[in-house]
Amino acid sequence: MSSRINYASGSKWEDIVGYSRMVKMGNIVEVTGTVAANENGEVVGKNDAFEQTKYIIKKIETNLARAGASLKDVVTLTQVLLRFHCKPLLKPENISIKHVQPN
Repeated sequence: MSSRINYASGSKWEDIVGYSRMVKMGNIVEVTGTVAANENGEVVGKNDAFEQTKYIIKKIETNLARAGASLKDVVTLTQVLLRFHCKPLLKPENISIKHVQPN
């Protein structure tokens, strides 16, 4: 069995709830749900879904690099939107992940 490597982000919630930002096993990297909050827990791009999405993708990209991966390695992406009218803003071609079709 491949070794498991947990990657923490430093969020207080990781210890409280018990999760890792990202887990790598062999050549598979799984990234947990990511929100537009900075290291101080402050919302980035408040009331702006596009800015929040750009921040989240950059945050994921930075963490993938820690595991030796990149956005080009992403196979699937799931978006959760509270306001459906934001969907056109979040198309992959607008946020540096053209090769992924969100599910």
